[in-house]
Amino acid sequence: MLVDLWDLLLDDANTAKVQAHGVSVRQANEVLVGDPRILRNHAAGNAALMVVGRDARGRFVTMPIDPTAEHGLWRPRTAYPSKPSDVARYRRQRP
Repeated sequence: MLVDLWDLLLDDANTAKVQAHGVSVRQANEVLVGDPRILRNHAAGNAALMVVGRDARGRFVTMPIDPTAEHGLWRPRTAYPSKPSDVARYRRQRP
């Protein structure tokens, strides 16, 4: 899936949700520097897309994301350590 994802919009509300799942803002941003994959999100009532990738230590992180008015800027709804099913989808998706 071709999606321009250059930066994350992290505000007080979603930063609190990210941190509540044990993921730091630094880790969320590190995912973009690595080799992230943009996947369709199959969770009902959630963001249509999610980004799955590794932080600087190689840990997988998943972020359901919504587009913003600015091209390439996406707003994560939250972030959390990836579930095994997310990692499997990451590995099947070609870069």
